[in-house]
Amino acid sequence: PSSSASGDSSFWKSRSTPMGAKRGRGGYPENTQAEVFGPSTVRLFDFFQSRRFVAFLETLTGIRNLTADSRMIGGGPFSIVNGGFLSLHTDFNKHQTCEKGISPIPTYGEPKPGCTVVTPGWRRLNLLMYLNEGWREEWGGSFELWETDPRYSFLQYSKKVLPLLNRIAIFSVTDVSIHGHLDPVNHPHGEARKSLSFYYYTPTIDDEPLITPLLHESVYMPGHAALRSVERWRTMVPKHTVR
Repeated sequence: PSSSASGDSSFWKSRSTPMGAKRGRGGYPENTQAEVFGPSTVRLFDFFQSRRFVAFLETLTGIRNLTADSRMIGGGPFSIVNGGFLSLHTDFNKHQTCEKGISPIPTYGEPKPGCTVVTPGWRRLNLLMYLNEGWREEWGGSFELWETDPRYSFLQYSKKVLPLLNRIAIFSVTDVSIHGHLDPVNHPHGEARKSLSFYYYTPTIDDEPLITPLLHESVYMPGHAALRSVERWRTMVPKHTVR
């Protein structure tokens, strides 16, 4: 964001639930209002949604017929202030909006009457770009990837990625792609953990058996939000850490 926007609390929409606390732009149409972003941010948006970059992702991952979400629903810029976290979860496979007074289904099923799917297919890839110069592990906010199986019979902490400037994490979105950041942001000078998020979709999921064909929003792993702590990073050690 531009320097004026990034420091303006009215620029951000805060969301706090028992499963997480974060600030974002709020999705569509806010993420497409180029006039509120600096020119460098707009160029990044254009690049990560370009056909050339999407073709690179297809080559990198082997997933064909990818498309970017030009409306960046659920994505875009994020700014996580001290105390912010995101509990372990899998992402929505499609996202829906509903008429006033109707709540979308929280778990597996078909869209309700009065609700419309607004994402361009099935969500297949997430790209997270971090914007935090000199970020230290003890300041929290590290991205976590966890392993499980289709029955969720176990959870194993696989990877930790420190959210350093210009670092990019790309991972597939399936029913077992458990992720989050349970070390709350804890910057000594109150700096926010900043990132950009982009999501990519395919029209079908015939090639991916680990995605249920039933629509669902984000699904959180029970009990893990209560385990967050600014000291957790000292004792909760993954198999791999990218520092």
